[in-house]
Amino acid sequence: MALFFELGGSAGNKVPPMVKTNGSERDKPIVVQTGHNPFNPRYIAYAKDHNKTPEEMMAYDREVWAGGCMCGFILWMSKKHREFWQVCPSAFLDRHTISDQDAWTEFLQSVPLKRTKESK
Repeated sequence: MALFFELGGSAGNKVPPMVKTNGSERDKPIVVQTGHNPFNPRYIAYAKDHNKTPEEMMAYDREVWAGGCMCGFILWMSKKHREFWQVCPSAFLDRHTISDQDAWTEFLQSVPLKRTKESK
């Protein structure tokens, strides 16, 4: 569930105390997530691609990548970035910049499903 707040509006717009703002962000809407999975959907896809829950993946990566537990995730994202360029170059502004973030996330989330189906 996401709650939307408009900053700098009328007194009826309540900004929760944990939200920090500065002058440049006054007119931008912000999203405060409540009751959600604390893991990024892309990290969840990474964990599923390794047949683990996000918690299991984090524990595994802390052992394997001591001193840099996000290294495995970063390497996986780089590999998937190259694969995504091959299948959907229209989602990129240039070779390195993804412009369609929704398509990128959908691609990452579909990879574990394909891998599971292929392995059966």
